[in-house]
Amino acid sequence: MRHDTRFVLVCATLFLIGGGLRLTAGGSIPPSTATALELPSATPARGPEPVPPEVSATVLDFYNAVDKGRYAEAYALALENHWSQAADGAAQVDGLATEDKFVSLLTDELGANGMSLNIIAIESLDQALFTPAETDAEKYPELRILDFLPSGAGVTHLYQVHMGGTLLGRCSRWDWSKHVLVAQLDDAGWRVLLPGMKGPYKPHYEEWFLDRTL
Repeated sequence: MRHDTRFVLVCATLFLIGGGLRLTAGGSIPPSTATALELPSATPARGPEPVPPEVSATVLDFYNAVDKGRYAEAYALALENHWSQAADGAAQVDGLATEDKFVSLLTDELGANGMSLNIIAIESLDQALFTPAETDAEKYPELRILDFLPSGAGVTHLYQVHMGGTLLGRCSRWDWSKHVLVAQLDDAGWRVLLPGMKGPYKPHYEEWFLDRTL
């Protein structure tokens, strides 16, 4: 019985000593717990800014309007260079094509009801932001359009859309692909940028399907 009493007293004494030590240390958090609380929260990495669906939709609407002969509608979705001949005979851009000129030329080239080369398949293959490193007006003459925007109009973003599809003529059928530039304008939506014709003998559709693969 005496041994049991001593054991209980020893345990009680050790318990009180341990409690006193914890109070002296100010009730600090164990090191392992403190380390866990100090870890910064993980921030997820942000990927590239997604391209708005209106970009490729604008290009598809433009091609479909041309295919169906709705040239005024196609003009409303686009901006095209107007070319003239300089004194030395070189071609130069002097402004934007007017709606009357755009509709008149397409009617002469493609007919009042649309293309004789029918678009039987068309899709957007890829789209991305058009980076400043690529803005070379010699390689992309449609960029000259940006010098002739209406007063107060500005460009928010430039995009490049890779289009592809199939054309059907009277005796032929071939696949085509074309990289098209699209500008997002301040408060004016999206516009397809068209290089325009440098000379009188180069039809519009040769520019729009220029990199097609027979």
